[in-house]
Amino acid sequence: MLIEQEVVRRGLLLMKLTHPAEAALTSALLETLDYEKSVLRDPNQLRVMVFTLGKKLSTQGKKGLISWNAWLLQFVKDGALSEEQAADFKRQAEDIRR
Repeated sequence: MLIEQEVVRRGLLLMKLTHPAEAALTSALLETLDYEKSVLRDPNQLRVMVFTLGKKLSTQGKKGLISWNAWLLQFVKDGALSEEQAADFKRQAEDIRR
């Protein structure tokens, strides 16, 4: 297992204990993304970046939500997510932050 994969795996395990809703949302995004269409071509770098977004969402409040939503827009632009998928992830993140 690559170091990046282990970082994401362990990070998500810890996040599930401390912020289960954010961990579930981050895991869902990791499963939904079309890795071949993302601007980040290395799948492991993309996984680490998505994990980092989830971590920010769980710890940085509004700032984390702004980063999350900005990247959702980028994923739509890249074709890695549909507009409907991004809207659903945005809604779920906003519900968590309330």
